[in-house]
Amino acid sequence: MDNERREYFRVTTNAFVAVAPIDQDHNSIPEYFPKISQFTLHQQLEEINNDCFEQLNLLKDKTAHKILNLQNQKIDIVLKLVQQKAIESANLVTQSIEIGEGGMSFVSKDVYGLNTELAIMVIFTPSYQVVYCQGTLVDQSSQDKCHIQFEKLAETQRQKLVQHLMKEQTAQRSS
Repeated sequence: MDNERREYFRVTTNAFVAVAPIDQDHNSIPEYFPKISQFTLHQQLEEINNDCFEQLNLLKDKTAHKILNLQNQKIDIVLKLVQQKAIESANLVTQSIEIGEGGMSFVSKDVYGLNTELAIMVIFTPSYQVVYCQGTLVDQSSQDKCHIQFEKLAETQRQKLVQHLMKEQTAQRSS
């Protein structure tokens, strides 16, 4: 397990983490976290924002480009406010985690049995980038540290995770 887990690059970063045991009543990972469902909308807004950015770059009128860019920034600020309120209402606390493509470790007050399948929502700070994944608890130490091995990481989620890992690695090297 240690060799497998260390096969992937890992970083230490700050994030909010929500976890729930997998059951048969839910069809997708976001469904496990209804108090913070706004983050599923965040993904849709990100896609729209990417499309808008492409179109903005096609605009020849610099004033229109600037105005639309400022509008996007305003929307992003409002979205962050909504996300912050959702995090507060779910009583999530930011913590230092270790994460890589193969899995993650974080602190949890909840106790799960070894090999428990878990739905996991990771919200990276300060970007509020969200990754949804499914993993198996491979170890939980006496200090409430959970070690998760990712099982079913969708390609889109894997790409988001890798993107965050690369940004974090670059930031850590710069400082």
